[in-house]
Amino acid sequence: MNTSHPQIVKRLVTIPFSAAATVDWMKDNSDYKNSLNAVSFTFPVGERYFVKSVNFYMDRIVDPELKERTRCFMYQEAMHAKEHDRANKFLLEVYPHGRVLERMTKKLLEISRFCKPRSTQLATTCALEHFTAIMAHALLNRQEEFIVHSEPAYANFWLWHAVEESEHKAVCFDVYEHLFGKGLLSYLHRIAVMTFVSFFFFVSLGTAFGIINLKQKFLRFRDRFASKKTKQFESTGNATLTALFRGVTPSMYFDYFRPSFHPLNIDSKPLIEKWKSRYAEFGLGPQSGDATEVKLPDDFDAQVYLRLHPDVAQAQFDAVEHYLRHGHQEGRVYRNTGN
Repeated sequence: MNTSHPQIVKRLVTIPFSAAATVDWMKDNSDYKNSLNAVSFTFPVGERYFVKSVNFYMDRIVDPELKERTRCFMYQEAMHAKEHDRANKFLLEVYPHGRVLERMTKKLLEISRFCKPRSTQLATTCALEHFTAIMAHALLNRQEEFIVHSEPAYANFWLWHAVEESEHKAVCFDVYEHLFGKGLLSYLHRIAVMTFVSFFFFVSLGTAFGIINLKQKFLRFRDRFASKKTKQFESTGNATLTALFRGVTPSMYFDYFRPSFHPLNIDSKPLIEKWKSRYAEFGLGPQSGDATEVKLPDDFDAQVYLRLHPDVAQAQFDAVEHYLRHGHQEGRVYRNTGN
């Protein structure tokens, strides 16, 4: 096992999505395609939760190397949120019920912020990062097949996201152990949170998938009954947990419950390097500088930031990513001042 940390690369990414490509971006395995379409709506809210949970502890991270990896993690997650927001605008044309998942995720994470202490929010992020890491590893294991069967923009989109999830998969876990140690109480807290998160993850996601699938079937039946062919609902696949976790083995998930677990137990570096051999310059350019040398303010309000700065909203920037890259240098207001 290679226990060295992968390099966390700050890529500046803008995927050229188009409505035409979105209709049928994957040629085969429509269940898997629709599962990715559906889960895409959970990512923007989730990524911002991850950033906030770890950003709260930035001042308490004393290891310079870990602090730099954490900054890179925040940059990557902000970029993911921005691109999934953009992708979801196109996906709504072919997957209109994705908003069900978006609203569900937003509500659950709002409850988490309100009810859980900060340490538990960080442990929640560690648990959810484990889910994204093992799904990313499984996708990268079949990246050549994925490229062959997918429209290029979406192949680039999902594989780039999978690579960066694999690059930073150990960051939140390392921050958690850096702050709370590796003792029995820290371990019990970690696995208790994973148990809780897993229950709600599978139940809520499975329920939402079922609701969406029923709505999709009803619309297809209605259109057939009316002898009406609607391009919007040409896809016949269903979003399922089985399809979403295609290639993930039970041992990859249960590995998290071992006291000696570390995310790098699953070595993704060869798969990352394989992707880099094909996409060596992806997202690398003169604009891909450091976006997170400043700490995100604890009272940062993304919605207020976008409302106060319509140029940022119109350009479809993620509020967190824009503030970290530009807004703090420009002195932009990021919260209500209560005038």
